[in-house]
Amino acid sequence: MCTKLSLKGWIRVSPRGTIYGQIQGEKSNVDEMALWLRLQGSPGARIESCQFKNWKVIDSCDFRNFSVRY
Repeated sequence: MCTKLSLKGWIRVSPRGTIYGQIQGEKSNVDEMALWLRLQGSPGARIESCQFKNWKVIDSCDFRNFSVRY
């Protein structure tokens, strides 16, 4: 989904199953991704809660692409 929306950043799954990371891109695309994460998520995901913190507007992205970190 992040590639489709031209988003940059990363995610990581913690040992407890919590996913955390950073998403950067056009505000409308970040908002669409947040809604997708909150309501649907990736295939096979079971979403019990979805929280977003530390939102801020930036002038340019810090990342070149989107990646999953292990």
